Amino acid sequence: MDRTVRIQLQPNTEQAQALHETLAQFTITYNHVCAYGWQHSEKNGVRLHHATYYETKALCSSLVSDLLIQARVKATETLRSAFTWKAKKEASYPKKVAQAQKQGKPVPVFKPVRCPHSQQCAVRYNIHTYSLHWATQTIRVSTTQGKMTIPFTVPHFSEHIVAATLPPLT
Repeated sequence: MDRTVRIQLQPNTEQAQALHETLAQFTITYNHVCAYGWQHSEKNGVRLHHATYYETKALCSSLVSDLLIQARVKATETLRSAFTWKAKKEASYPKKVAQAQKQGKPVPVFKPVRCPHSQQCAVRYNIHTYSLHWATQTIRVSTTQGKMTIPFTVPHFSEHIVAATLPPLT
């Protein structure tokens, strides 16, 4: 059984700055891929990768490749959703207009779906970009400044879950 436990990172000033820079570059990459995909009506992840990887690597040269790829994957998922939503809204609008006219109500305003854009896109870490060490309560994450080991705390209401996952000390 999998459980989700929230942890609170306790970075020092340098680590916090590196995490913020990583977040900023991840967001730039995400927004760049979204803009390209929207402009070219592309939602295929492989084609988006081939079209944007080198540009995003040049834009965010200190971001490790796997985080670039994760930003592209996240953007691909967002674009698929946005294009689906756009097609659905465009298809249903004439029906809404006809229904409003039939009922004698004013015609609803059409609000077009716009290109996805994020102010702060949460970084998606995976097995290649982080490792968690319960015994020492540290996490090792990739940042723009390289890999960093950051201490964390577990909220009191989740401590029993963590205690059950750790092997007994002998």
